[in-house]
Amino acid sequence: MAIQEESRMILKRTSQTGVVPIQASGNTITDDTTITEILIGEMYANIEDDKVYINTNNGIQEFMLGTGGTVSGDYVPLSGGTLPGTFSLDCDSNNFSILSANTMNLHCNTILSIDADQDIELTAVGDIIINSISGDTKLQTHTTTSDVTLKGDSSLQFGTDNYTKKVIQDIGDWNMDTTSVGDYLHGLSVTEWKTIHSISVIIRNDADTLYTQFMSDNNQVYFDSTKIYMERRGGGQFDSVDYDSTSYNRGIITFWYTVD
Repeated sequence: MAIQEESRMILKRTSQTGVVPIQASGNTITDDTTITEILIGEMYANIEDDKVYINTNNGIQEFMLGTGGTVSGDYVPLSGGTLPGTFSLDCDSNNFSILSANTMNLHCNTILSIDADQDIELTAVGDIIINSISGDTKLQTHTTTSDVTLKGDSSLQFGTDNYTKKVIQDIGDWNMDTTSVGDYLHGLSVTEWKTIHSISVIIRNDADTLYTQFMSDNNQVYFDSTKIYMERRGGGQFDSVDYDSTSYNRGIITFWYTVD
């Protein structure tokens, strides 16, 4: 059966950007009712701004559109869009992948993957496990009876101080038998390199059958404004043909520093 024209419902609407409906002063339409006034239960569309509103007992409420747009209030975009301010996630054991946000209140034990080119602030009640942080992101956490676990090359900021970043890199080529000092170019700023702490170096032998903590054999690690240096002890474990292969990654260096 053909759809009859009179069966359609067309909302009261405007094509002027920025126009928002207001609550009607009474419970009925009168000669004094303006074109932007709507009664409780009525809807209104701004077809220029791609926004739809409804008048409820709690006032004018904006519908959350499926894609695009910017909303305020207690709404979460289903797909796309921009969410300013603060929002909350309530869950049991769900995992979330967050593309961008300002402040998130997490009421659960939450696993996150974060990709954002802006700062992110987390307020958590449960434990937070961060699998990865990509993009130019600073992450700030405020936890109550919570643990924060970082996985991968992640950056974390506690409170309002500059945040601490963990760096994990290959050492690269190093014939430890003939060269006593290996080095790693850290690339930090004139102030960042002075905040380096908790350096760990893992060395692997040529056969790739033994991985050893470098500092366990009375070796030294020190750094300056350009590089981190690893100096092996003469006559020690690494002063050996078991560690003389070239074109071979000698191991892994891990360190933390405070980002400017």
